[in-house]
Amino acid sequence: FYNDIKLVPPGHYLHIKDGKKLLKEWWSIDDWIDNYHSRDDLEKYLRNSLSSQLVSDVPVGLLLSGGLDSSLLAALITEKGFNTVFANFDSNECADEIEKARNISKIFKHNFCSIPVSTKNESYKEILNAFGEPFADPAIIPLNTIYSDLNKEIKVFIQGDGADEIFAGYNRHKLLKYHSRISPLVKIFSPISEFLPYRFNRALNLFSGEINSEKLADLMTVHSKKNNP
Repeated sequence: FYNDIKLVPPGHYLHIKDGKKLLKEWWSIDDWIDNYHSRDDLEKYLRNSLSSQLVSDVPVGLLLSGGLDSSLLAALITEKGFNTVFANFDSNECADEIEKARNISKIFKHNFCSIPVSTKNESYKEILNAFGEPFADPAIIPLNTIYSDLNKEIKVFIQGDGADEIFAGYNRHKLLKYHSRISPLVKIFSPISEFLPYRFNRALNLFSGEINSEKLADLMTVHSKKNNP
């Protein structure tokens, strides 16, 4: 983002001695990936991770949207009567999501409440000053408002993030159901694939031949060449 200013990559540290700089890797996800994990292992890892996040000397709440991320957390929290909060932005989309969130909270016997939130008086300068580097995700605007309004009663909140990518929560993942039906169409478009948009070609790759781990990984990531595994 800035000339002559570079980020230390994730899982690395920078060692400087006598004017010499040495970039070293101290952690890699490859060291933690086994060939096989069972569903029970996955649940154990999720519960262990969540339990460490719930350690607090003040009340903890869950920001529940009704989506896959926060609903998974609601299911894993064993404490009955846990505080779940829905941030209501008074839109048509929220009207649908609030019922999902309310039902999830009811199923797992948590306390549910909806709090109205507005971004009309949001201070963008305040948000930008809170980051040590440029941050391009617009979701931080409503999140800043949510946490500013909610911390009057509950000081610590957890929220879901990333589950859609791991557990196939996006609409594009539903394409897998129609793999056998769409695969025959790949031959029709293959001769002109070089003239087709990148996203269309990505879909062609998914439906050509059998589904494998590399294709699934490609489907789980965002639609951009930069992030294409």
